[in-house]
Amino acid sequence: MTILGIGDASEFDTFPTTDWSKAYRMGCRFAIVRATTTGAWVAGKPSLKEDLRYLENVKAMDTLGMQRQTYAWFDPRSQLTGAEQAQFFINTVNKTGGPGQFAIADVEGTSNIYYNAGSIARLKEWLYVVAQTGWRMAIYSYPSFIDQLAGMADISWMIDYELIIANWDVLTPRNPWPWHPRAEAAWQYTGAMKGSKYGYYANPITKTSPLICMAVME
Repeated sequence: MTILGIGDASEFDTFPTTDWSKAYRMGCRFAIVRATTTGAWVAGKPSLKEDLRYLENVKAMDTLGMQRQTYAWFDPRSQLTGAEQAQFFINTVNKTGGPGQFAIADVEGTSNIYYNAGSIARLKEWLYVVAQTGWRMAIYSYPSFIDQLAGMADISWMIDYELIIANWDVLTPRNPWPWHPRAEAAWQYTGAMKGSKYGYYANPITKTSPLICMAVME
């Protein structure tokens, strides 16, 4: 079954003007909402913070009966232990009665935000600690990035968690090792899936948002 939804609802992609009812009328039946992210820097390293729109986004979704999936943007630069970061996420998500369908680790990097063996170990601990809640767990990433991680450390343990794969503009997603082909819990098949479609980026409006598109295969 294919279900359409909003692939990212966060303080950068939703606004006071975001019209969740419009999203629902257009067929959105779920959204992936960010609960925690990087906060102020302490001693040269990022701390953690609750997403500024997490509570209001969840309230809007729950009012409409939209299914939610909840993620943490995992910052590999943080020197907090995986357990400390996990507990912050758990405490935040418990404010809303849990994560919904999935608790997700958003695992990505950029040219200046990169992983190493130490941050992979913290990610492993984060997932393990959050999993002790009994929540359904998933890793969100894209194939080439998981391939990079596999070259840095043993990631065979990732198979213990479900995969939400971002693999855009292809007919079928490529699931990287250690997952099996077509075993993904969900496939994000385009990057044009922001919650800001139903609001605006700035006032006055300077940029329009692309169409939402996210497929969940169940």
